[in-house]
Amino acid sequence: MNVIPAPFVYMVIYCTDSLGHVNIAIVCLRRHL
Repeated sequence: MNVIPAPFVYMVIYCTDSLGHVNIAIVCLRRHL
């Protein structure tokens, strides 16, 4: 079992592009948080 909540994982996947750029995910997470 993963400790990380599923919604957070889905949000990271959604906020990350096909190449998996972390910077895009961080900016997107800041907007949602």
